[in-house]
Amino acid sequence: MKKFLFSAAIFATFTIFTACTSDEPPQATAQPAPQEQSETTATTSRADLHGEITVWVRGHLDWGLTGGTPDQPYFDYFQQEFPNLLINEVINRDWHELPAAIAAGDAPDVMFWEGEPPNVFSNMVAQGFLEPLDNFINQDSNFASQFLPGMLEMHRFEGNIYGLPIDVMPNAILLNLDIFDIRNVPHPSPDWTIEQMVELSQQLTNKSDPASPTVGIVRNIEEQDYVRMINFFFQAHGVQGYREENGVRISNLSEDANAITAIQQYLAVQGNNFANTFSQDERISLGLDTSVWNIDWPAGVGAMFVGAGPWGIYVDEQGAPLFNQMVMPPPVGSGGRGNYVAIIGKSMFAGSNNKELAWEYMKAMTSRDFRENAFTTVNGERSYPLRFDENTTAFGWGIPAFEIDTNRLQGDFRDWFLGFQAAATFPGITATDPATLLELTRDVDSGARQLVDALREYDDFVNANNLLN
Repeated sequence: MKKFLFSAAIFATFTIFTACTSDEPPQATAQPAPQEQSETTATTSRADLHGEITVWVRGHLDWGLTGGTPDQPYFDYFQQEFPNLLINEVINRDWHELPAAIAAGDAPDVMFWEGEPPNVFSNMVAQGFLEPLDNFINQDSNFASQFLPGMLEMHRFEGNIYGLPIDVMPNAILLNLDIFDIRNVPHPSPDWTIEQMVELSQQLTNKSDPASPTVGIVRNIEEQDYVRMINFFFQAHGVQGYREENGVRISNLSEDANAITAIQQYLAVQGNNFANTFSQDERISLGLDTSVWNIDWPAGVGAMFVGAGPWGIYVDEQGAPLFNQMVMPPPVGSGGRGNYVAIIGKSMFAGSNNKELAWEYMKAMTSRDFRENAFTTVNGERSYPLRFDENTTAFGWGIPAFEIDTNRLQGDFRDWFLGFQAAATFPGITATDPATLLELTRDVDSGARQLVDALREYDDFVNANNLLN
């Protein structure tokens, strides 16, 4: 059976886009018991905490299940660390349900979320749902220093920090180097350019041989990857997406020559109704399972795959790659490079009556101590599925928000991890209304609209609906 490597982002200037993850939970690997803790003070203070908190979990992701009942992951760990704290977990609850929950008197203390922080926070902050965390953070001089540079700042919205990162899910471009070798195309380096990406997508696509076809770029999650792909081109050309007049942001893609160039290059890669991806008929003729949304990639017929997290890496049960894979950060252009980076994180409900307890829980969940020492049970033995060490064969939901000792990682896994970490260091921008922009680029590709006219229509729509302010 194939094993998928999962991951969990960073600040984006504006977007209404949400990261997607696979339904498969993180792989649990039985590992040696942890070494003696140096955080005896933290452990003692946790034992002194008495009370009860309610945690909402978005969806059914195992990352959010933190020991409310004995059948949940990490139950024993939380009983050990917080013996006098009762954690009531409610799954499949989203912040949109808060008004009804508030009215019913059953709102949470902590909320689990996924996505780009500014997008996640915008509506919740406007409705007064989130508690600013700056005062809590400032009480602990060592807390902020554990995170990678910028990790907390990406959770700042309108002057305040409203969340903490559990996992970082950067958008990266995965390469199937076997396809590069089949087509005699040199492997790119991590400092590759946006022009190289366009050229490679064309060089690596060859459907003329029905027995051994290849494509440069293959599908990801329905249409979301194409919006994320546009982001690479925008950032490489320095496209901000708006201008300011008297403090008001105005969408200006139709006025920006760099935006026009970016879309033109994007269409050169993804045009002709996504010509670099196999059609349904082509998949059937190749004997591929058409019910699998990204079958072109695991089937080994695609050279490049855009994925929001390392879940796209394919390994066998022993952790060996099923084909020769490489992880690349977004390509660079004269305007730099940028990336869609999502976060799995937690925020505190502003109306909580247990804020000190909620903070201690959130602080524990986002700590290096939790990543290293949170355990669950597999076949009667302790397992530490969130560690990154020499025994690791699969990612958790994402990569940590802080430095780890990569010397503990094995060859391929270390290279993949460093690739995703690099991809997380280029926070970028995505379209304000990605669905509208994507539809308009299709019209341009089909000849139904001229590019400038389509971008002008997009600007008018964004400005008329005040989507930037």
